[in-house]
Amino acid sequence: MKPIKTFALISLFFFSLAGCAARHVAVDQSIPDTIKKRTPRYLSLDDALDYTGKALSNELQKIAGRDFAKAGKATVIIIADFATVEGKITRFSRYIADKLTPYFARSKNFSVLERALIDKVIEEHKFQASPFVDEDSTQEFGKLLGAETIITGTISELGNAFYINTKAVDVTKGNILTSLDVEIKRNSRMVDLYNADLPHLNKKKVITKIFRAQGIGIPSPKHKNPSLARTLAFRAAKGDAMRNLLEQIQSTQITSDTKIKDMMTEDDTIRIQLNSSLRGARVVNRKQMPDGSVEVEMEVELTEDFINALYSE
Repeated sequence: MKPIKTFALISLFFFSLAGCAARHVAVDQSIPDTIKKRTPRYLSLDDALDYTGKALSNELQKIAGRDFAKAGKATVIIIADFATVEGKITRFSRYIADKLTPYFARSKNFSVLERALIDKVIEEHKFQASPFVDEDSTQEFGKLLGAETIITGTISELGNAFYINTKAVDVTKGNILTSLDVEIKRNSRMVDLYNADLPHLNKKKVITKIFRAQGIGIPSPKHKNPSLARTLAFRAAKGDAMRNLLEQIQSTQITSDTKIKDMMTEDDTIRIQLNSSLRGARVVNRKQMPDGSVEVEMEVELTEDFINALYSE
């Protein structure tokens, strides 16, 4: 009897092990990779962005849903252009932003600002470079547009793969709400997108300078007509202000031992560009004095071409 009992016990033990091995273990697929250690890898860029859009929007839905319940309004959100590690905005940057937009636009919890509005504000405020190239400027731009959350990120190329880091930033507090990374196998299509600039968003920042000068015009006693005398005095005041502007610009120091005046004698291009700039001078203040004389204040802003020509010497 003992061998039979022993055999029965052993059989029961292995049967239990088999049952455990066959049992299906449920995995919570809703947990985003922000808390997983392995970066998900994809062969397709669109598959990687599909994962990113779903995971990120799910996470933000929870936060936005609570805010929506409290305030009764959708969270205003910007999908920014993703910057490369070199700080440039390329067609790859815009492609990512465009692909992620629908995942948030479909939700009642989000109000996504249109790309046309973003580009219009960039143009109106004369940004010399994209406001999305670094975190500080991105946050400030978000405040300017009245956004509450910005989806932003970076693109980097390493070996035979591209890495996209995406994060959601709270504009008011400046803290990161959530973030995730994906890795995509490098291919010629992505390389072309990565290297294709958006020229109007990658301008080098040029510092322009405004010069101001005053001029005085005195009416000639030979002109008996008061209206004509004032007109000629005004013209004389403008001429005087222009001469003072030119003198002020010429005396501007470019280097420790070089002034603009010195460069004008050596390069006709500098002189021509300065004359062109002076033609854009405008009167910003005009005073009619009791004795009939006219005092004006004029200003001129040196053009970008002129600044570039000076500093390229």
